Amino acid sequence: MNVRGKYYLRGNKLLAGPDRAEQVIARTPNVYEVVRIINGLPLFCEEHCTRLAKSAGHLGLQYVIAPDEMFCRIRRLVSADGILYGNIRITLTVPGNDENLYLFFIPYHYPGQQDYLRGVELRSMQASRPDPNAKIANLALREKADAMIKREGVFEVLLVDDNGFVTEGSRSNIFFVDDNQQIVTPELRQVLPGITRQKVIEICKAHHIAVRESKIEYDGIGSYRGAFITGTSPKVLPVAKIDRAAFAVDLPVIGKLMGEYDKRVEDYLKGLKYICEENR
Repeated sequence: MNVRGKYYLRGNKLLAGPDRAEQVIARTPNVYEVVRIINGLPLFCEEHCTRLAKSAGHLGLQYVIAPDEMFCRIRRLVSADGILYGNIRITLTVPGNDENLYLFFIPYHYPGQQDYLRGVELRSMQASRPDPNAKIANLALREKADAMIKREGVFEVLLVDDNGFVTEGSRSNIFFVDDNQQIVTPELRQVLPGITRQKVIEICKAHHIAVRESKIEYDGIGSYRGAFITGTSPKVLPVAKIDRAAFAVDLPVIGKLMGEYDKRVEDYLKGLKYICEENR
């Protein structure tokens, strides 16, 4: 996982040495969120708080934090570390009290401009998460996926379950585009309910772009014209190739979704109205 920055938050306490938090998390069952920070502001804070609470419930934990409180904690960490752009990991460990909530900056990898223009390459891996609807730390799967990414020199790994169905990326959601420019994505019950994924589905519906959830057989992915992944770091990112299957990356519908998602990000950040104690 590794850490970035000099500080971390445990509950509402600002402490030095985020590697200490990493050591605790490594040996304790936990749920987590990764929030993107843009110009010092957290993106989609409300959705992350909601999903954190839902994931906690899957571990039998009852934990809820208000978005305005989370916003102010994130701003405090941003100010202490002086980091305006990057990713913050929010981790709730067992037994799920507020003092078991950790926030710290982590290393990140954002796609470059050429990745968005030319698309990225993925490799498939037979694996699945036991509880896909919850963002529960799975160190073994994370290490296996990271090893394949490094070994194969690809951007991401696509998980395929034991029945041969595509589910999700190791840290992203997957979408395909068929010959009719319709968007197809694996069923929600098969995957983590990604925040960027949901935004893309909302954009599709708002702009009358056909989108449906369906089981997707790995053996049939070559029949699709296009593909893209979504996530906190990649945003909406075209896929050029999955194993031997190649895809068009310049499809108008993918370009439309990329542009509309960026607009939603910009509008959200402009509309943030939370006021923290030090700014009142």
